[in-house]
Amino acid sequence: MGTRQYGIDATAPKKKSQRKKCDKTTSRSHGVRICGMQVWDNESQSYTTQNKYTGREIRSDEFQSVLGSFFRDGERLLVYHIPVVLQRLYGLARLISRLKGYRFYGCSLLFIYDGDGETQEQYKAAVDAPSSRSKRGESLDRRRADPHGKFRPNLRRTASEDLLVGPMGKRCHRGRKKRGEVTIRIVDFAHTTTGRDYVRMDDRDDIPEEVRNPTDKGYKADIDPETGLLYARFPPHHPEKPDLGFLFGILSICKTLEGIYNEERTKRFKAAREGQSVEQLSPLACNSKDIFSAIFEIDNPSHDIDPGMLST
Repeated sequence: MGTRQYGIDATAPKKKSQRKKCDKTTSRSHGVRICGMQVWDNESQSYTTQNKYTGREIRSDEFQSVLGSFFRDGERLLVYHIPVVLQRLYGLARLISRLKGYRFYGCSLLFIYDGDGETQEQYKAAVDAPSSRSKRGESLDRRRADPHGKFRPNLRRTASEDLLVGPMGKRCHRGRKKRGEVTIRIVDFAHTTTGRDYVRMDDRDDIPEEVRNPTDKGYKADIDPETGLLYARFPPHHPEKPDLGFLFGILSICKTLEGIYNEERTKRFKAAREGQSVEQLSPLACNSKDIFSAIFEIDNPSHDIDPGMLST
């Protein structure tokens, strides 16, 4: 994830090699690259596997089709996962956007689901079933009575706050994990920084040259004896902001998943018009533009993001 993978304690040769790798892959254009994939094929009863070297060869115009292959089981596109995955990615973006100064250099998002055909049929049935809450049509914004019987109004958030914080119902009424659903995890925290766990070298003139410019090719962790903190040879740009490179990667994944979903929705609609009996897809509840416009504070995050503000 992100437009930068090297940590704050990287040496100059490591920074150069990592930037070269990013420039040649979708890390630069999308803020994310696919590091590997294993998908169960129900038709052949075998796994289809791609390694990290395959991911480095993926071009920008191939990213959607490759990501879409993760949701294909050899017989169909498991498109019903996408709305749920999108909501979780929106929630993750909201969380990351509030972590000012944090950088998730070298972190990955791990997506996992059980590809067994029967398991997926059961999960799809559970997703398609209307929730009891939606049946009741309860409103989270209605007036509520206090213990004395008097009504008090709810404190309403603004629209932008709702987008960044997320609907109260979805945060407070999470159900149990369903078998077959996609689990998303952030992994590989070795080079993550909180913004308060390092000392900037450019603020000091008493650091030895062998610490400031080591000749090692990888990482070299040197500790400031006064504070016990790590020396940062390459501290983050814009430390007052969240990890915008990571957020840019989440935006790209969301846009890609929305494209996969809408493409399949259009395909099914055309098939129905031609007389085929095809299950139709509902429009997505919201889109990445609404979420990420608030995060990046711009009108159109798909086109207006300043590359200079990303973690490079």
